[in-house]
Amino acid sequence: MELKFEILKNTAGLAGGASQMDLSSMESLKKTVFSEAFLMKLVQIALILLIGWVIIRILLRVERRILIRSQIDDSAYRILLNVTRVLLWVLLLMTALGAAGISLAPLITVLGTCGVAVALALRDSLSNFAGGIILIFTKPFVKGDEIELNGVDGIVDYIDILTTRLHTWDNRTVVIPNGTITKSVLINCTQEDLRRVDLAFSVARGEDTGRVKACVEQVIRETPLAKEQPEPIVGIRSMDGKQVVFDVLVWARTQDRFTLAYSLREQVKDRFEREGIGTPMPVMEVFSAEAERKDRQ
Repeated sequence: MELKFEILKNTAGLAGGASQMDLSSMESLKKTVFSEAFLMKLVQIALILLIGWVIIRILLRVERRILIRSQIDDSAYRILLNVTRVLLWVLLLMTALGAAGISLAPLITVLGTCGVAVALALRDSLSNFAGGIILIFTKPFVKGDEIELNGVDGIVDYIDILTTRLHTWDNRTVVIPNGTITKSVLINCTQEDLRRVDLAFSVARGEDTGRVKACVEQVIRETPLAKEQPEPIVGIRSMDGKQVVFDVLVWARTQDRFTLAYSLREQVKDRFEREGIGTPMPVMEVFSAEAERKDRQ
């Protein structure tokens, strides 16, 4: 009985000691958290973040006005604002951490150590970011241009930091990574003021080629959208036993090229019909099995 009593007494003593240690730890933690110096640091960090946020807004507003006055491209305007915003916030956070007494040297060391791994993990995004910067400064196209890239044809809506967005002629949205654009063959269809419209017309083999050319050239001269210079070209592309194919090469303003193509097709068809110029008719050969057997006999 005395032994059991002694064990219980020791157990109670240990429990009491643990409770006293927990209470002392809690008191120490409370003193640390609610100390005047700690609260002052929190207030200081909050003030730095608040003042920094106001300054960032003012600087971005000033930058926005400068970019608008410089008449910079919309895509460059968007990217420069985003890059400036990110850099200013990084600088503000580093300033706040330094004011809190947190040493930035270990953080920079850790970031430098992890830089290689992060770069490998984000290599595609970094490639797209670099591609966006290249597109902004080289300007192979701008907003509103029509471009062809890897079989995709569309109008440029904007160039962002990582991607470029287009919309096709049937109003589908296409998003292309900037890295893909800088590594591919790009065709800008609207950068030049003039574009050549290439058409082809077929007539029956027996028609007078000089008369056909005269009719087509007359239609071109009567079409206001067709440019006189460079001079239009009408010539024979090919011929066979049934038809002669004429190439018609006419220049027009870039924005008028589709309208001109439709107009010339309609007017040339009507002129051929009025002048009695025949077009090749489809030919179908029909073989009779019975006639073939008789021929064999």
